[in-house]
Amino acid sequence: MSAQALIALITAAASLIVSVAAAAVTYVLKRRSDIDLATLQDKLIEERSERTARRDYVYEAQKHLYVEFQPVLFQMVERCNSSVDRIKGMAESSRNGRISRSSRLGAGWENDAYHMISTTWDLLAPLALFRLGQLKLTGLDMSVDAPTGWQYLLARELYLSWNMGYELAAEEPALPFDDQERTTRQHVLSAHLEQLVDCLIRHDEHDEPSCLRFGEFQSAFFNNQELTEALPHITLPLTNFRPEGKPVLWRILLTQVHLHIAIIRTFASVVDGLPQRIHPVGVLTEVEWADFDWRSDDSISYEEAVVIPFRAVRNFLAKRFETNSAGWYPRT
Repeated sequence: MSAQALIALITAAASLIVSVAAAAVTYVLKRRSDIDLATLQDKLIEERSERTARRDYVYEAQKHLYVEFQPVLFQMVERCNSSVDRIKGMAESSRNGRISRSSRLGAGWENDAYHMISTTWDLLAPLALFRLGQLKLTGLDMSVDAPTGWQYLLARELYLSWNMGYELAAEEPALPFDDQERTTRQHVLSAHLEQLVDCLIRHDEHDEPSCLRFGEFQSAFFNNQELTEALPHITLPLTNFRPEGKPVLWRILLTQVHLHIAIIRTFASVVDGLPQRIHPVGVLTEVEWADFDWRSDDSISYEEAVVIPFRAVRNFLAKRFETNSAGWYPRT
């Protein structure tokens, strides 16, 4: 075989090998590309399914929150307004001397019970509505609606505040506090609070729970044995109440004012179409503190009567509500 023919044969063989190799590489690459494409398609389908499932879950969870909790929350907001007005009224009554001159919240209030009945109703009704909310929210995911979840947490802190006498008394300047004596107790023990709130919840003929209306509460005040047995747990702290005489209870009530207002404003606050979470520490300006000045004369300074209790309450709330990357959350 001539050299020229050999070169041509080698060239043809090399060309064949290159063609086969190229075809093999093309096949492998196409095969790998098809596998990658199929994998990507499967991943996209899975992610789309997960997004659809998550969207459906959030929609259903939000629907249940709105159907089950929002009506109770609306009632709670209404009662929170009344509670704030009531606590302001306590300061005003003390400032005007009506508490000291009247027996309505004094030792003989049973002879003129309406004021005590309406006071305990205003302070307890939001707690009963919170309990109803707890019952309705069993198993529901609060994380799907941040403002609603925030209002729930505020309401929970409102409920717990009645048993926070020691913590509030410890805020500087610290106050002497001992809850061992029932007759001089300035807060409500947790078991007693449970008992009181349970008495404000009734069940209809379909066993659906709801909060007593004021007329029903007024009727039950002296006539329902379970309620009349539980009521001293709150009427005793309120009896002969003046902020100067029961400063720990006054701090509790001021704490509740902050929480009530935060609940109200969170319910109503929308910025750029989005609901806002209102933190309780900053809901009242220092100018607004004057609405809670209970002094009837200048024998006690404004600093001692108003500024110091408000600062103690704000410090307490700042400790109760800690920050993290997701926002503000009450401590457990």
